Amino acid sequence: MGKKSTKSIFWCLIVILALCGMILVLLATSESSERSAAVKPDEKELAADKNEGADKKEEAVYVFAQKTGALQKLRVNPWDCEAFCVYTKDAEAAKRGEFLLEGMETFETDAYALNNLIRGVRSLMLYKDLGKQENKVEYGLEPPRMSVTAWFENTEAATFAVGGNAPSGGNYILYQDHVYVGRNTSWVDTRPLTLLDTTVISIQDSSIGVQTERLAFDCLTIQNADITEPLVIRPNPDSSQIYAYRIEEPVRGFGNDDAIDSILNLVKNLEADHVAAIVEDKTDLSQYGLDEPQNVLTITTKASGTHSLRAGKKTEDGWYVMADDKKVVYLVGNDTVSVWTEKNAMDIRSPLILVPKLQEVSSLVIQTDERVDRFEIDLQEGAAEKQVMNARGRKISVELFRQFYQKVIGLQIYDTWVSEIGQDAYMVIEYQYYGENKKDTIVFYNIQDNERTCLVHVNGETVGVIRKTTLDELVRAVGEISQ
Repeated sequence: MGKKSTKSIFWCLIVILALCGMILVLLATSESSERSAAVKPDEKELAADKNEGADKKEEAVYVFAQKTGALQKLRVNPWDCEAFCVYTKDAEAAKRGEFLLEGMETFETDAYALNNLIRGVRSLMLYKDLGKQENKVEYGLEPPRMSVTAWFENTEAATFAVGGNAPSGGNYILYQDHVYVGRNTSWVDTRPLTLLDTTVISIQDSSIGVQTERLAFDCLTIQNADITEPLVIRPNPDSSQIYAYRIEEPVRGFGNDDAIDSILNLVKNLEADHVAAIVEDKTDLSQYGLDEPQNVLTITTKASGTHSLRAGKKTEDGWYVMADDKKVVYLVGNDTVSVWTEKNAMDIRSPLILVPKLQEVSSLVIQTDERVDRFEIDLQEGAAEKQVMNARGRKISVELFRQFYQKVIGLQIYDTWVSEIGQDAYMVIEYQYYGENKKDTIVFYNIQDNERTCLVHVNGETVGVIRKTTLDELVRAVGEISQ
């Protein structure tokens, strides 16, 4: 082979190698471009992290200057509800932190929630500038989760949009055509209803001196599905009695102090979990069961007049509740509202018939078909000799009689129900008191076709039923103490 042929072959090889090199470069460039196009938002954010670490001089971008003045107006447009505006009447009101919701000026607002929103917008800090991004859907910015425009004193209005959650925390923010990761974005789920005051009802009066003191009231009425005829409760005018409350309608009797106290504590200051809705007419109320509620509580006090509390539908999260003439529907926890909505008449009433103090009783008479037992009692402070004597003139130990008396006053009754009563009484108990010839009479009537219970009348009024076994135990105790 000649030198000329060898030289030609050599140049051919060089050309082939050059072409192969160019092909490899083109393939690598193409693959790099494809990888670059496929980078996800979180990968871009990680890349920004590396750049930020390499250049420590990079500073955060503040939408509003840190020394900006008081808020004048804030417009928020969430993706899932109508836009709302927060504004202040004047500069002095702004300095005091007094802000209003446009279109809802008549409703009480939650000052803490409002200021949290305002502070969050003012202190919004942007970092990790991801630059201009054509595909904003990847960042939850098309459409945005929320768009915000704010006007502060001493600065121009600024607008930005809030997108999805960023992997490293915070949210993606679109500001001046650049996508950033924003910090201090815990307020982005704020909605107008979350800015309203959650106090359903609060009744305080000047008579409350200490925390444990009872709320002074004139009248309390309670109605629910189990109490179809409202219970009318008033403070017991006789302060010497053990019970603090009396039920006047539909039957007279003592109230259960613990149960009534828990209801009074409810109306002292009832807080909702959140505001569920603002309603304008009865049609809107029906979806919350508040157009014709079964659960109604009213209270009248000298200091604040009459207030009403109504509970509608019960859900897994709580009850829908309204108070007075407010157009606000609240959601209140089940355990709180059940203090009044899930009680029957006997839960509110004392389960005992009468509880007169022994020192006030001058005589006690227990009568059945077989016997009459009368006890003369003189346990007053001024008595020369404290004693108890039965009708046969036999003295009875005071301590022994006290044990017996606990059985007499501990007669437990149950809810009343309509029934035919017989003409004869199974037992009669009469309390005679000192002074003014005062007495209380309890008659236990037989019930037709019922051998187990008696209907209880206190001073002529039906108050409930009682088991005959309870009365038979009392008769046995009378026999033992009289011997």
